[in-house]
Amino acid sequence: MSEYRGTWTGSPTRTLAEYASALRYVDLPREVIDRAKLCILDSMGCGLFGAGLPWSAKLQRVVQQLQGGQQAKIWGTAFAGSAADAALCNGTSCHAFELDDIYDDAFLHPGAVVVPAAMAVAEMIGGVGGERFLEAVVAGYEVSGRIGRALGQSVVLRGFHGHGVNGTMAAAVAAGKVLSLNLEETVHCLGIAGSQAGGLMAAQEGAMVKRMHSGRAAQSGVLSALLAGGGFTGIENVLEADFGGYCHAFGGLEKVDEAVFCSDLHRRFLILEVGFKLYPAVAGSHCAIEAMEKLMAERPISPEDVRAIDVYTSTFTVKHCGWPYVGGRGVMEAQMSISHAIATVLLRGAITPEAYTDDAMVAPELLALTRRVRVFADSEIDSAGREMRHAARVVLHLRDGSSAAAFVPCRKGSARNPLRAGDLEQKFRGLSRGVVGEERSDELERSVANLERISDVREVAALLSTRGNVAEG
Repeated sequence: MSEYRGTWTGSPTRTLAEYASALRYVDLPREVIDRAKLCILDSMGCGLFGAGLPWSAKLQRVVQQLQGGQQAKIWGTAFAGSAADAALCNGTSCHAFELDDIYDDAFLHPGAVVVPAAMAVAEMIGGVGGERFLEAVVAGYEVSGRIGRALGQSVVLRGFHGHGVNGTMAAAVAAGKVLSLNLEETVHCLGIAGSQAGGLMAAQEGAMVKRMHSGRAAQSGVLSALLAGGGFTGIENVLEADFGGYCHAFGGLEKVDEAVFCSDLHRRFLILEVGFKLYPAVAGSHCAIEAMEKLMAERPISPEDVRAIDVYTSTFTVKHCGWPYVGGRGVMEAQMSISHAIATVLLRGAITPEAYTDDAMVAPELLALTRRVRVFADSEIDSAGREMRHAARVVLHLRDGSSAAAFVPCRKGSARNPLRAGDLEQKFRGLSRGVVGEERSDELERSVANLERISDVREVAALLSTRGNVAEG
């Protein structure tokens, strides 16, 4: 690995732009390249599966009506669109079923924006080899991870969707890297992207638009990179501007310290800290789900045995997904609710896509169980810091007067509790084979594994399309 020789500039915007524009494949350790490939594969699997869901199909039809060109594939369909519109569709599909990767410290699902944006631009211009594509993916993860980490949970507590906000910067960096933007152009790319960032947390309680926050971020990133490459200017100090700057507006930060963003640029790759999801539910519910599964594995428990279920977790997680489940407001409401997740595990034994059918989400027995779930903030978990914000202790109170408890500090698939070798590939096959078939799925998996040997990633993009029609919905 060759050492990155960047300099401190006094501006985190410029320092991060310098890092991104200077990053080369030869700078990347083998473990970073391997992790990037897993992130790409996981994102593609999520995108293929999500492409057939009703909310993705609705968006695809609108994009077809806009007739924006045939520059890039819309994954999981036989159609194509402009690079920006393909990024919009594919980013939405990647985030369409709460299965995409997550960097907990940055409140960001980087793969769902980085991979669609980078692929759309690579298809548009052609001739982008696998090495450059990997550079783009890593740059997008590294820069956006540091931006999201610096803002912290304040962006969410102020009512913004961290993924919709920070994802725009992730996509912009990745798209800009594919375009080989120079330092000044990358500064402006970030400055343009920052003005397009957004997404409201209220969407999580039952709106399809939460899925589109991801697609919109990917689309805005593509647009930002293309504009910057064409000489359009953005806010040159977008991160640190003291009034109306990115960190001031979204995070409420009055002072921006360059070291908070950039101190570990030369020695730490954040992509290695990104986690993957095994359950199609908000990450904040995963530790609680695992704790409930532990309790049910220890002794047979039926719904009729349970008087109440108490979940103790961080204050942030209570605000994020600990609110009462109502039912009847769509899949998003269910996937973002700890109460729904706990009740589903108790009722069905596992969290599967079948838990999110219209009938299942309003089944009387499910609704009755969700009302027995109580979610509380735990000061001890809060004191452990934001990296433990998903930790959960579940206490079962049974009708016979007994109780049982289980604690899970970090979820399966997180950096501190990683998946076993082969788990992610198995997840990919389960998500992709029903869309593109076993043969094409296997070819796609092999192509990503050998990405640095591919001279034009259009070959990979072609495997993401299908001769089928857009799903009804």
